Amino acid sequence: MTALSAERGFTSPEPTSESAEVLYLGSGGGSPSVMTQIGAGGNVTPTSVAEFSRGYSIYSLSVSPGGTRLAAGTRAGLLQVYALENHRPCANAKPIFEVFHGSSLGTSVLGLAFLTDDLLASGGEDGCIRVWDVAQHRSVTEIDAHDGGVLALCSLGSLVLASTGLDGVLRIWDLDELKTRYTSEPFPLPPLKALTALDFDAYSGLLMHGSGDGRLYVYDTKDNFASRTVQAHRGGFCALACGPSHLATAGFEDLTLKLWSSSLERPVAEVSLPACPVAVAWSSCDCLAIIGEDGSLHRRRPTGELQRDGDIATEDLRTCAGVPSRVLSNMRTNAERAWRDGRVARARGLLARPDGDACEQIRAIIDELHVHGHCVEAVLLVADLARTQERPLWELQTLMVLVREMGEVDVAAPSIHAIGELLARMKEPELAVEYFERAIAIDTQYGDPSGRIDQLRAHPLWGLSADDCVRGDLGDGRLVLAELEKHTILDKKFIWRSVFKTTSVGRVPRKVELRDVYGESRPSVPANAPFLFVTDNEQRNVTWSYGPSCETVPGLCFALEAVDRGDETAFVAYAIFDPGNVEIEETASAEEHNRYVRDAWNRLQASSQARTWFDMTYRKAKQGIRRAGAQSTSRF
Repeated sequence: MTALSAERGFTSPEPTSESAEVLYLGSGGGSPSVMTQIGAGGNVTPTSVAEFSRGYSIYSLSVSPGGTRLAAGTRAGLLQVYALENHRPCANAKPIFEVFHGSSLGTSVLGLAFLTDDLLASGGEDGCIRVWDVAQHRSVTEIDAHDGGVLALCSLGSLVLASTGLDGVLRIWDLDELKTRYTSEPFPLPPLKALTALDFDAYSGLLMHGSGDGRLYVYDTKDNFASRTVQAHRGGFCALACGPSHLATAGFEDLTLKLWSSSLERPVAEVSLPACPVAVAWSSCDCLAIIGEDGSLHRRRPTGELQRDGDIATEDLRTCAGVPSRVLSNMRTNAERAWRDGRVARARGLLARPDGDACEQIRAIIDELHVHGHCVEAVLLVADLARTQERPLWELQTLMVLVREMGEVDVAAPSIHAIGELLARMKEPELAVEYFERAIAIDTQYGDPSGRIDQLRAHPLWGLSADDCVRGDLGDGRLVLAELEKHTILDKKFIWRSVFKTTSVGRVPRKVELRDVYGESRPSVPANAPFLFVTDNEQRNVTWSYGPSCETVPGLCFALEAVDRGDETAFVAYAIFDPGNVEIEETASAEEHNRYVRDAWNRLQASSQARTWFDMTYRKAKQGIRRAGAQSTSRF
């Protein structure tokens, strides 16, 4: 089997093709022939590839995986192979390979399957499977496969072949070792045994064939050929074909064409047929050709409409073949990719001028991408739109959702890195470094050439604990709400003390301690405590003297800072929002915790009681400062 083993690394060329339909036809009767029909709409006169004498009716057709070869098997046992270029053979072209399947004339070729573009398997009435090297014009091997005859063949890979026979079983063959890897339980054969279809969906790994009792037999090649059946039709059927997105089955007795999704739970579309179907094939990504027992050809259009092709109504058709499912899938994928890239490019062009009309067009493109299943591209556009509109929280939430869905795969690295950059801008240095390191661990190209991680490790907020810090960089009320929302997105509880109002109280031309302001004998003297005060550009150690919290507005408290300036002492009063003073159950989730804090903050902003309390506390502090200043002056 050296010749077969040498084909392991075979990669067939990818043919170019327009979106036109491609169909190969085989006829019988008095003037059997092989024809090809290529053209949009299907209303194109077929081109003759080869004509045969009476008795050489075409029973089987097969197209190679790369679409570069067409094989035809006849009732008389003659097997011919034709070269294709862009799916088209030359008119009346000579075969590049020709041989009789059996040792004598009349051993009908009922099954054909290309293993590669140059290796072809044929199955005949003699029960044998023979493998041919088309390029070398020779026989490679033969297998005594089925009692009574081989009905259908299907390639599962370059050296794996499936077959059904008149003995009513399916077998899987390892052609590298010439061994049977699987034999099914017997199944009832369909009404037209010689036209039994056997097909394989490489994407799902499902191998399928029809039967005489209307059941679709399904074998999972990814699960040790585990089998099941689906009641597809009322009565037997022999015609089925796997397409790039749907399976088609056609009932010989119930005269019904059905389309199935990969789940095979129920048909997604049905149409009645005018004649008993004997063969079906996908002539394009979404168009089906159906051969009737009366020799007619019908096409099922993407709209669901069934049309008869009148140009070849008298050709006595017996079988048909379309473009291989892998080629169809690649054609669809390439077309979809081109459409996707065009829509994304259009949206990115609109991002350069994000006015109202442009934003509406971008949103429409995002919706289109979602509908077509390009969710990653759609989400990235949402993030880009948020960035241009200076909505970092929206951008962060969008990227976080995307990364959670993608996990740690390679394609997630750019989004993870983008989250790191965004968190750095949003003053989350430790989390930013965490995401940068995740991106580098997935893909080393997301390195740190500019020392970004070192810069973040020197950030004022690096390594700080909310227990002993007060943040003055959140003085704008909108920033507190933004910080709360960011913590919710990151699943963190917001516990930072935040300055939301500051007022200069006065100064004393001497060094004065806070206890001099409040008076040690007063029962309400708050304890002095050292805190780190963090602003946008700096952090400094200060001693705060917290006043009592406002009983009517949870979370509000007053602090007075004494700033020693050598020859004088300056005093600054602060209104501080402290989430620690808001009553929240410890078991609350981050989202619940932040909701309580947000409600408390909003009440604080709207409360006249808070303003009244702060003004009263401020006046008391100012009185204490005057008193301390007077006492300091009298001592000197």
